[in-house]
Amino acid sequence: MTVLFVVASLTTKSGLWNVMLAQARYLSARGTSVHLVCSARFHENGDDLVPDHFVSASVIYETESEGYRHRRKRLDSEILSVISRVSPTVVVSHTPQADLACYKICSDYSLRWLPVVHNWPLPDKDTVSKLKYFLWRIQVANSYCRAHSLVSVSQGLANTLNSTFRINSIAVVQNGVQTRVERKQSATLDPVFGFVGRLSSEKDPVRFVRLISQLDAKGVIAGAGRLEEDASNEILKSNADIDILGWVERGAVFDKIDVVVMPSLREGLPLVLLEACARGIPVVASNVGGVGDVLGSSALSSRACLVEAGASDNEWLARLDGMRDADFRNRVGTELADFVKENFDEQRQLSKFAGAVEGAAKVRRMVSFTHIRSLFGGTHAK
Repeated sequence: MTVLFVVASLTTKSGLWNVMLAQARYLSARGTSVHLVCSARFHENGDDLVPDHFVSASVIYETESEGYRHRRKRLDSEILSVISRVSPTVVVSHTPQADLACYKICSDYSLRWLPVVHNWPLPDKDTVSKLKYFLWRIQVANSYCRAHSLVSVSQGLANTLNSTFRINSIAVVQNGVQTRVERKQSATLDPVFGFVGRLSSEKDPVRFVRLISQLDAKGVIAGAGRLEEDASNEILKSNADIDILGWVERGAVFDKIDVVVMPSLREGLPLVLLEACARGIPVVASNVGGVGDVLGSSALSSRACLVEAGASDNEWLARLDGMRDADFRNRVGTELADFVKENFDEQRQLSKFAGAVEGAAKVRRMVSFTHIRSLFGGTHAK
């Protein structure tokens, strides 16, 4: 079997990139030929983008000045070039921009297509015009409803996709992590709170700075992105004790952090969440996407770690302040580590993903016209 992975508008420092690499490595070890088309944000080292487990990798570098149409045209051209060369059994896309490109091309060339939805695929309404949001929603709904099959990385995200786009045939294949890692026991009464990830609007790093400042605690930001300047300005404005480290190897970051904070506006199933929990580091996070799949696993973790979307700063501060108690912090971390080890082992989840890819190579195209009313914001036709 030959599989083509396609990603667009992605930084190779992201958790999604690491998940995709693990999937490609697993498929390759099973005898599958895996090829890659990647449209990468920023000017990153091309050597880092071509691991051995890809038979071939075509990398396009995006620039800040480049418009969407130009990026899309270059991406389409590269996808078509690779398809003509390798004749993939299945095309697997991993980002919304890649999803739309692959849907059009796979429809035109009668190829099997498997979109893997890692996060909410629509932009924030506040960041785009009403027309652009409306058109993007139509395109996403039309493509997902006509895919051969669709994979969601969390049950929470699958539920939202189904309720919004009326897609009933969704396979949930959650991300997995290495669970044989050393667990952290933290005795300090002055824990370090950490933000790990891309500094973008959906991750809300500025709110992290505001919360840690109000908590009068030590903080660390490990990551980079468009909101780095905003976060830095907020640190100066509030005189917060927070260091911005940039992109740092994940294990080294977790050595510095006692509690991970994720005030995200939307998520799929964050790899940072799973990796921190596997190490016994508690995570306080917004209850969005698949976060509740992990932090909602028990009454203790729900009470200590989950913050409902739209919650006030006071509600956040109450959860974070509770983490100053070392015994409580370690008890929550131990429970989360046990849960992740039992339910999110990387090899088990990769096996499920391989099954979804093999299944996509066999099934007929998913065609549904009953989603038409949902495109215009109405209810699903019964």
